[in-house]
Amino acid sequence: MEAVFEAIRRERPDLVVFLGDAILRVPAPRETMERLRAFNHQPVRGNYDWFVIGGFPGEEERLRREPFLIDEVAWTRQQLSADDLAYLEAMPIDRRLFPGEPQELLACHASPGKAFGGIFPPPEAHPFGMSDEACLALLEGETAPTLLCGHTHAAMDRQIGPYRVINPGSVSLGWNERDEMDGYARWALLDWDGRRWRVSFRREGYDHRRVWEAYRNWPLWPQTRRYEKPRWWGERARRFALGAEAAAQGEQK
Repeated sequence: MEAVFEAIRRERPDLVVFLGDAILRVPAPRETMERLRAFNHQPVRGNYDWFVIGGFPGEEERLRREPFLIDEVAWTRQQLSADDLAYLEAMPIDRRLFPGEPQELLACHASPGKAFGGIFPPPEAHPFGMSDEACLALLEGETAPTLLCGHTHAAMDRQIGPYRVINPGSVSLGWNERDEMDGYARWALLDWDGRRWRVSFRREGYDHRRVWEAYRNWPLWPQTRRYEKPRWWGERARRFALGAEAAAQGEQK
C-alpha cells in the first residue's frame, strides 16, 4: 500500500478511488487504517470490510465453513479505533462519479450493488472466467457505461455488451495476465480524453520481507495457518520474501 501511495503522489491525479477490502487477514490493521484514512480518497465497501463491521449478508454459510473468520474479525476489531470502525461503516456499496456526463463511472467492489459476486475476465483468459451472459446478469439495469470493480484481483479492461468493466488489480494480492500471483502491488491510472477513458495499468515493487515478517509476528498466524485460505495467503508472502526455492525447502523441513 505504501508503494502504491508513493506512486499515486508522483502522478498527482485529481481523484483517488479505493475499491474496498481495506483490512482483514492483515497483520497490522491499526497501522493500515492509519495510513489509509490519512490518504485523500473516496472508498467503496468490500466484502472483507463488511465482515469487520458485521452483518455478513449472504455469507452465513461461509462463516460455518471457515470458523477462523470469526476469530480474525474479533482480533481485527480489537485493534481498531472507533473512528476506524466509523470509516468502514460509512463506506457506500456503490459510488457514482460524473453522473450524467459521458465519462460517468460506477465504482463498486464486486458488481453494482454488491460487495460479493465479482466479474472475472472471459473464460479463455482466466480459470474462473465468466461469459458475457454471466457478467450481464450482474450488470443488468446499470446506467453508467463504465464500471470500476475489484474483488476478483484480476486486472482487466473488458467490454461486455454496452458496459466497459475496468479492474485495476489488487494492491496486496496482485495477479499478472497469466493468472500468476507475482508479488507486485497493482493499481490503475485513468485519463478522460474527451471521448473515452484511457487506462494505464501500473505495478509497484515493494519489500516482501517486511510483509512476511509481519505475518510471522501476527498473533493469529499459528492458528489461521491451519486453514487453507489464510495459509495460502501468508505462504505467498513467504515465497516472495525468501524466493520460491528457499521457501519450498523450508516447507519440506
